[in-house]
Amino acid sequence: AECCAELGGKVLVLRAPPCGLDRERTTALVVDALAPVVVRCGALGVRLSLEPAPSALYRTVADAIVLAKRLGPPVGVQLDIPALCAEGPDPAAVILGQQAAVDLFHHAHIADCNRRAPGSGPTDFVSIMRALRRGGDPGGVALGGGDPPGVAGRGVSGSIADPRARGPGGRV
Repeated sequence: AECCAELGGKVLVLRAPPCGLDRERTTALVVDALAPVVVRCGALGVRLSLEPAPSALYRTVADAIVLAKRLGPPVGVQLDIPALCAEGPDPAAVILGQQAAVDLFHHAHIADCNRRAPGSGPTDFVSIMRALRRGGDPGGVALGGGDPPGVAGRGVSGSIADPRARGPGGRV
């Protein structure tokens, strides 16, 4: 948390840890272990953002929201597009389905459902950007994917430039 704050960062992402055999016990251990981190993040003005992963303790956005609420502020959720793809065929619908917890969306990681650069697969970034826009400001968007230079961002930049993804005032 200190390093994040010293570098001017506002969001520290925590990828979901593997789940032990007993989900409730593993969750309790994670909550206990993170309690001092949550306090320190709050003191430093850094938001701790939980990133769900399909084979981990918090598998879905809904799971991460429950844990974020249990830990309390400044904990929220990172919206990882490839992880959202694992939740169902329409990542935008997953985002829109969690509108009641929109204040917990701290960050979005944009990569195609194939975990490669945006635009390298079938992901509909126009609908995802619309859903993010309707949900408020996720606090930041990071491009991801393991493609060669010049490929990453093509799909997202096209989505952002696409007027169908824009909201009032032309904002995405």
